Amino acid sequence: MLSAANPPPDITTYDLEFFGHDAPGSFGATAPFQLFTPSLLAAVRNAIECIPEHAHHFTPPLAPHTIRNATAHSPFLDSLFNSEELTAFLSKVASAPLRPHPMGVERAHVNVASPPTGSLSSSTPVFNWHTDSQPLVLIVMLADVPSNAEGGETFVKTAAGDVLKLEFPAAGYAYLLKGSVLSHAAMPATNYRRVSMVTSYVFEDVMADDETSLTLARQYSKPAIEGDYARYKLARVREKLGVIISNNMGDEAGVEVDALEVEVDKIIEDLKRTVANLKK
Repeated sequence: MLSAANPPPDITTYDLEFFGHDAPGSFGATAPFQLFTPSLLAAVRNAIECIPEHAHHFTPPLAPHTIRNATAHSPFLDSLFNSEELTAFLSKVASAPLRPHPMGVERAHVNVASPPTGSLSSSTPVFNWHTDSQPLVLIVMLADVPSNAEGGETFVKTAAGDVLKLEFPAAGYAYLLKGSVLSHAAMPATNYRRVSMVTSYVFEDVMADDETSLTLARQYSKPAIEGDYARYKLARVREKLGVIISNNMGDEAGVEVDALEVEVDKIIEDLKRTVANLKK
């Protein structure tokens, strides 16, 4: 199904330290690599063509044309982005166990951007500089990229203000990005229509920080996604509490009060952020 069962050795990865963040060994991004075989790419394109019109949203200038909740309208896309094969592949790339984002709206959404016209500039991002509302994103190029392609790359900013350019050489190429931490922008393609697919991932370890918010997602999502967001965040807290109970309340060892206090404080802060997101 994929271009390789295991991450090939030529996948270039960058840790967060490369971008100037004090996070030794933490995954930051990959350079684009071939993810989809030609046959899988064709199947994905066919599935998108069958998605009903009500899943298409037009909210310029933020997101001129998006297809949201694609996996809810396509059993094929749902099985692809929930597949153990793809998840295991990306977990190896990120050097940490991942899982597809439990919010269905964050899986396989499509961004469509035509070449800029009128007053729009080729130097103006399709989607301006931002950090994501989800921990990690997988971006796959679905458009055929011409040999003389102009633009269409993703810019990722370092802490020093320098820019790493992620350029897609062809359709079916992808990159994985810690988008919740790294500021990035999608640049317009001036001589072809840029079509990309975005799927979000979270860390399997529920004790890891989870930055999922509604800051950007609610601006181009219809219907409202607050209910899905609240269910996801509360379910993750429930999982986290299970881990805390197992680790801190052994009958013989007693309760590790200091460790318990630290984790409870984190949960309280996370719940406060969740409520604040729902109120905006």
